[in-house]
Amino acid sequence: LHIFIDPTPDSAASYPERERLFNLPRSSWEDYNKDLISAGGGVFSRAAKSITLTPEMKKMLGTKKASMTPNELIKASLMMEFDLLWNGGIGTYIKSSKESDADVGDRANDALRINGSELGAKVLGEGGNLGATQLGRIEFAGKGGRVNTDFIDNVGGVACSDNEVNIKILLNGLVTAGDLTRKQRDELLYSMTDEVAQLVLKDCYRQTHTLSITQSKGSSTLKEKVRFIHALEKEGKLNRAIEFIPSDEELAERAAAGKDLTRPELSVLVSYAKMVLKESLVTDEITENPYYRQLLVKSFPLPLREKFNAAMDNHPLRKEIIATKLANNIVNDMGLNFMVRMHEETGANEAEVALCYSVASEVFQMRDTWSAIVALDNKIPAAVQTEMLYQLRRTVRRATRWFLRHRNKAQNIEQTIAFFAPTFADLSANLTSYMVEKESERLDNAAEKLIASAVPAELATRIVSLSSLFSVMDLAEVAANSGRSIDM
Repeated sequence: LHIFIDPTPDSAASYPERERLFNLPRSSWEDYNKDLISAGGGVFSRAAKSITLTPEMKKMLGTKKASMTPNELIKASLMMEFDLLWNGGIGTYIKSSKESDADVGDRANDALRINGSELGAKVLGEGGNLGATQLGRIEFAGKGGRVNTDFIDNVGGVACSDNEVNIKILLNGLVTAGDLTRKQRDELLYSMTDEVAQLVLKDCYRQTHTLSITQSKGSSTLKEKVRFIHALEKEGKLNRAIEFIPSDEELAERAAAGKDLTRPELSVLVSYAKMVLKESLVTDEITENPYYRQLLVKSFPLPLREKFNAAMDNHPLRKEIIATKLANNIVNDMGLNFMVRMHEETGANEAEVALCYSVASEVFQMRDTWSAIVALDNKIPAAVQTEMLYQLRRTVRRATRWFLRHRNKAQNIEQTIAFFAPTFADLSANLTSYMVEKESERLDNAAEKLIASAVPAELATRIVSLSSLFSVMDLAEVAANSGRSIDM
């Protein structure tokens, strides 16, 4: 085993070399081209008794020591100031100051482990499991570090496995029925590798977005999160002690100090929101609803959709797939507390909320607008992007509440969308012409602020118009009842 140090790396030169090592069987850092390592760096054996520190290494580590043991060097590396710690290996290297090494239960790395408050990275990314304890993550986040959890950062592996299992169940059924040979099955599986990866990455990406949107409002929404915690506890779904969720007393102290739940804590709650909601949606009202069949179909790669669409209805996990996809969509789009909030405000059950969310998100073109916003990744400030996503979420939440209170239960989802969507399209296209001048100027000024942050003008106008477009539902009903169009 080795310690690789490159104090001032040339990424353009080092990337191809690291890629070469990745593709080289049984490679180690010893195989790295030493000529590409910047001055003062090197590859050092972890079996060495002592490692002499070069001036460049001293500067990087922020130390005046002439030498260190390998373990001391690794520990100092964790504590120096740097951007990203990417943990992809085995072992727990970060705990909290409240935990002992014995609590962690990883004796092999006791000499290397540091507390979350000591980690010098700006961001902790967890490609491997258990690189940090949950309390260690919370402590790191408490000092301003950026961190999710291991089950958020490396969820891709689990998600890929779930997709693979669902696909193989479908294909194996076709093989058994004689509609597909074993060879054709294997070739089809191989051909879909890249598309499955894209499906998985999209799900992972959207999950981190919901965390960012939820976190963006800070302590102003802490009471809502506390109500969600209480709802889970009341149903016997959550044990706070096991999941390291703060007590009511600690949460009250955070509220008084203007502090929110940390991102690792929110990660746990988002996961619970999805699990609990999925269980509630495995009901005929949802899984037998023709509208939601698209969730089943879209969970499979395009070749399967085109060739074996009808066979999907016989999938043994059909109901579970639909419920899982819908639960993921709702929590990703609307946040962890959406279901609890809608139930508190309207008395509706989970299936009723899901149906009205589906209508609201379609009428307000949530998916298209969301896609337009996320297409601006690395083109506009992240805070601006997150705020736009929040405004979209807020509008769909308000619309869902309206539909829960006013919807015509005799209409199905498709009929309800067809009734309201034309009014939304009309009002969106002609909004300013229906407004008084002062209100129109207010929207123009709000749009200009977004445009100044490099948001395209059309999208900026769409976002700032959302609050005014909430009247769509009432206008559509008035127009229908009076037999007149909304521009009269």
